[in-house]
Amino acid sequence: MFDVIIVAAGSSTRFGENKILLDIHSKPLIIHTIEIFKDLEDLKQIILVIKKEDQKEIEKILKEYDLDLVVTFGGKTRSESVVNGLKKVTSDYVLVHDGARCITLPSDVLKVLEEMKKHQAAFLMSFVSDSLYYEGKLIDRSKAYFSETPQGFKTEILKEAFSLMKKEYPDEVSLVQDVLNIEAKKIKSNNFNIKITEPKDYTFVMERFVKRNLIGESLDIHPFEFGKSLYIGGIKIPYHSGAKAHSDGDVLLHAISEAILGALGKGDLGSNFPDTDPKYKDISSIYFLERVKEILGKERTQIVNIDATIYLEAPQINSYLSKMEELIAHTLEIDQDKVNIKATHFEGLGMIGEGKGLGSRAVVLLEKHDLRQR
Repeated sequence: MFDVIIVAAGSSTRFGENKILLDIHSKPLIIHTIEIFKDLEDLKQIILVIKKEDQKEIEKILKEYDLDLVVTFGGKTRSESVVNGLKKVTSDYVLVHDGARCITLPSDVLKVLEEMKKHQAAFLMSFVSDSLYYEGKLIDRSKAYFSETPQGFKTEILKEAFSLMKKEYPDEVSLVQDVLNIEAKKIKSNNFNIKITEPKDYTFVMERFVKRNLIGESLDIHPFEFGKSLYIGGIKIPYHSGAKAHSDGDVLLHAISEAILGALGKGDLGSNFPDTDPKYKDISSIYFLERVKEILGKERTQIVNIDATIYLEAPQINSYLSKMEELIAHTLEIDQDKVNIKATHFEGLGMIGEGKGLGSRAVVLLEKHDLRQR
């Protein structure tokens, strides 16, 4: 098991505003950083070190993304902040990562984890590609490299190094090497593992994401069952019959939920919520939409728009369409103008036209930003 300390207590002086709260494609920078680690196998906990004045905003963001992290406060220096985070560590191994380094590849993190267990310490780095000078003198760049994060250590070693520290160090690798004479294993990062320090870095990171549009479509049809309540778009509609189904039979929410799943390549509604499972018996279909929203968040995907049509002869539902749009938008936490619901007849044709059932078709457009590889 391992813990991760994310150091996000800096002053952001060179950037000019609190960079960990910057918006990166509809998501705070710090959330991008947390998501690098949160699904890694053998992770015990993430310890987020922040400025005390950021506490309310950070707690609000963590709650919004349903993240359960250990939060502690930083000190006047990076070393003090890491030490405060280290006090919360309970695993044998620990990674230290910059909060503003938000495009690190999880595959690179796994390499650090692997090597630190072999060598007691490991870190990501990149080579110097430009000419390098010091006070006017050219330096052999073949021997130079940039130190990056995460930096991983056996926990007891990092704690010992800090207990013996007599001066400030720019990072933990230099501390451990100088104090304990332990050289960390260098691992070349496979991406532009940049830390956002200046506005130009933010521009660079934004451009590292590639936008993809995803389209999903679904058609849901159910026969009527006399005496059952009729739900469409989460609204109970007065009528003598409702959709015959294992759940509440809400054809509109079924179609929208399945269209989103389809756009994400996550199968259909039945494979995600089997009608053989008793826990879904007569359940409100709003539940399906809420679960689909959670999947959207995990996939870092946003809804661009939803267009859906309801097919039925009776009852008349035009007066309910706006309420349906409002409820769907609220559930998915999107603007209502991104949801368009229509209703039409089948002009006497087939099961729906004969008033024996109802249906709905939905088309969704999603937008996803994927990190471009080197």
